[in-house]
Amino acid sequence: MPAVPGTLIFDLSGRLLYYNSQAFSLLSKSKASLGKGGSPLNLPSELLDLYQKTRLRLEEDFQSGMKEVDQAVLDDPSNPITLRSFAVGNGVPPRERIRILIMLEPSPREDGTDLGKTAAAFKLSPREVEVVQRILDGLTYPAIAEALYVSPETVKTHVKHIMRKMKVSSRSQIMSKFMILLGD
Repeated sequence: MPAVPGTLIFDLSGRLLYYNSQAFSLLSKSKASLGKGGSPLNLPSELLDLYQKTRLRLEEDFQSGMKEVDQAVLDDPSNPITLRSFAVGNGVPPRERIRILIMLEPSPREDGTDLGKTAAAFKLSPREVEVVQRILDGLTYPAIAEALYVSPETVKTHVKHIMRKMKVSSRSQIMSKFMILLGD
């Protein structure tokens, strides 16, 4: 079973309302602090910028802002963390009940391989890159779905999009093409 993602929940005024132990653990490995033992919050700027981006999206267009997911990477060389931020609530007033949830997960590639540059050549989305990473790790559709907290059908849809963008027709061709490019 995959690890539980770190979770931070903020209100719209920026106040941290909740964090789980996984968030505390991931951020403790970086130079961040969640204020344990009375110390003040010291959150990474990437995380605060992501919160702000999601909050501003809500200000610009409340209804569509509730449906968008923003992403960023906390690019600490020893502890890269993928961040996802989205608004939760029922999308209707009172706005005081709307929360911004930020999920933290270790970045998929911990062995130093840079999939980003290779993925950019094919214009893959961040989520498609995560799927490719799992394919390169040899995971099945159900295992990828479990790791990314989505359904196997969603994984199949991502793989179809990846194949179309890469102009290949199988998972093994995805692997082959990436391994050749990563080897250069």
